[in-house]
Amino acid sequence: METTRKFYRDTTNSMLGGVCSGLAAYANADLTLVRIIAACTVLLGSLGFWVYLIFWFIAPVAKTPAQQCELRGLPATPENMARFTK
Repeated sequence: METTRKFYRDTTNSMLGGVCSGLAAYANADLTLVRIIAACTVLLGSLGFWVYLIFWFIAPVAKTPAQQCELRGLPATPENMARFTK
């Protein structure tokens, strides 16, 4: 069964808007590294700031466990969704 990844903002690990945590989960990357790169792009020029804002307003929030699974590229099985229930 092939699963598709879909980008969402991840507010469970967010500091501001969940964009960096969503990008880290989507790309299966280290969250700290993504935050450092985002901070550098925001501090070094205004383009990084505008890109972050665009992602913040356009990307939906992963509210359901099924959306959390889609964000990480996992199949939406009961076992996987149980990992994201509150």
